[in-house]
Amino acid sequence: KQWYQRRVRGQQQLYSKFSKSFNMIMKEGDLYMGPKINAEEAHRILQGRTNAKILDFGAGTGLVGEELKKLGYSDIDGTDCNEDIMQVAKENGVFQRIYITSGLPSDLDMLPDNTYDLITSC
Repeated sequence: KQWYQRRVRGQQQLYSKFSKSFNMIMKEGDLYMGPKINAEEAHRILQGRTNAKILDFGAGTGLVGEELKKLGYSDIDGTDCNEDIMQVAKENGVFQRIYITSGLPSDLDMLPDNTYDLITSC
């Protein structure tokens, strides 16, 4: 757990540094296809039920959320361990609700059962 927490702190510093330019860097040249693939797989799993409630765990600036919105989903929440990068997500208007968490998978244990139809992470 200590190793993971050190890793998360390092990621937080990196994401804070690049939070404003992250989307531009990741979208440049359409090389980063993870969010699109993730959203398409979520769409397949949900069988197109666009009224599904979705949590994007480790959402960053909301790239997966953007792709989900393109597919017609609107009830999307996001969580990440970095306040700066989540501020960018908030400004992009992708998520209904935003949660700042520790970044540990155990954060999901705090959710009441059946809160979300699908939890995604990319």
